[in-house]
Amino acid sequence: MLLASLAGAAAGIPLILETFGLGHLPNASMVMHITPTVVVLALLLNGVAGISFGYLYRKSGLESAIVAHFCADFVIYVIGPAFLKTE
Repeated sequence: MLLASLAGAAAGIPLILETFGLGHLPNASMVMHITPTVVVLALLLNGVAGISFGYLYRKSGLESAIVAHFCADFVIYVIGPAFLKTE
């Protein structure tokens, strides 16, 4: 039974990470043109975040994963642009 659950997780995790990464492409399209490089980077970078959020979900529950995702979005979309402004 344990082997079956591990096999299911091994098959499901990459699928979920790809879905998580592709779900963020509309946000990327607002600030840049979508090219194959952008798609690959979105999948890779969001995959790393997805692994972290998945770990938080498994260890601490859904709420901690949601809070971590919100904090990451806040840093990326609110604090980051404030540092990039060149006025």
